Amino acid sequence: MPSIGARTAALLNRIARLRRSGHHPEKTLDADLLLVAQAIHSRALVGEITTLRQLHTITGLSQRAALKAVAELEQTEMLVIDREGHDPLGSVATLTDAMRTNLKIIDGSKAA
Repeated sequence: MPSIGARTAALLNRIARLRRSGHHPEKTLDADLLLVAQAIHSRALVGEITTLRQLHTITGLSQRAALKAVAELEQTEMLVIDREGHDPLGSVATLTDAMRTNLKIIDGSKAA
């Protein structure tokens, strides 16, 4: 299994390629990953939790696209899901320190 550093680098490279390619962001999984991560992060900054049920409403994505993005972020260990046994969509999504660092890097590159 690749290290967190390698997974982080791979995710950042994919996002960078997306930006250079000029693709419409709403039509790509990479942009969906970033959108979902930024939504969770923004809510966490003001002390709000984010459930899987809320993500599609918060991001404007379809529920399927939002959950697909969550699955990929979880697989790459950029997000942790605190699973709710009786209500899976009530499970809480939280970003890892690595993903929060990635968002700071991305935000810093936008300002430059």
